Amino acid sequence: AECALIRILDDRNYDELSESIGKCLRDSDMMGLMDDIYLYVLLTQTSMEDSQIAMERLRENGIDPDNDLNIS
Repeated sequence: AECALIRILDDRNYDELSESIGKCLRDSDMMGLMDDIYLYVLLTQTSMEDSQIAMERLRENGIDPDNDLNIS
């Protein structure tokens, strides 16, 4: 199954940011902090095309996703 990992480039506090991002995600998606102190969103069962849609949804909600996606 494909999945996408999106790094969020936003300097708001994590509580506010996670609440905003949570409104844009499906129940099967996850988010969390990595060692580099960035917040990441893991989109499960998501193709490259679908991840672009999710990134646009994040942008529409004032969230700045990194344009470099990791797909596996």
